[in-house]
Amino acid sequence: MKMKFTVDFQTNNINDISIYQTYDTNELVEEYMLLANVYVAEKIYNHYPSCAVLRRHPPPKEKEVKIRLNRSIHYPLYLKITVMN
Repeated sequence: MKMKFTVDFQTNNINDISIYQTYDTNELVEEYMLLANVYVAEKIYNHYPSCAVLRRHPPPKEKEVKIRLNRSIHYPLYLKITVMN
């Protein structure tokens, strides 16, 4: 669950707190954003290996991968899972 805050930036007071509704599509967009970041990072590293400054993420947690795989059963998707070292 995510919380959403509405703030008056002139007074720095919180005007409202509500639950931010998330959808499965939010997670899908986040996954594609991560894939795009990996693709761009590889391109940068391949073209500028001596000066590329890249951040590494820890490997995904097995539990999280299983949850997403179980959710994907309901959608006609082809998933290609690879591990990058």
